[in-house]
Amino acid sequence: MGMKVSEVWWAAAALALLVCPLAKAQAQTPCVTTGTNQTCTNSASMAGIIDTATLTLTNTASGTVTGGKSGVFANTANVANSGTISAGGTGIVATTIANVTNTGTISGGFDGISANTANVTNSGTISGVFNSIRPTPQM
Repeated sequence: MGMKVSEVWWAAAALALLVCPLAKAQAQTPCVTTGTNQTCTNSASMAGIIDTATLTLTNTASGTVTGGKSGVFANTANVANSGTISAGGTGIVATTIANVTNTGTISGGFDGISANTANVTNSGTISGVFNSIRPTPQM
């Protein structure tokens, strides 16, 4: 008998998706505990992150960063958080600038975020026993 036109069309469409996928997967660079000028994505559970210069962190919904004194510590912290960042001290410490977009949870036993300049867009939770956002870094 042979294939109907609709069967041929669906087969061609399926073949096209296999050969030319709609979107390419983006490579994600995992974070390391201590580094310099890191650009990384965390989708797991990890110990706090210390960056000696500029940290650009994407913490996904499944990502958890937990630290003792700080969850994230950097001179400049660019953080997109939809997971959890927490610490016994301060969730995020930036000695100069913190640029934070938060839809998850950032918390600290003292402060949620501490930075000389904090640019924050928040639709999640930022909390600390003393301050949600503290204007001068506490190290």
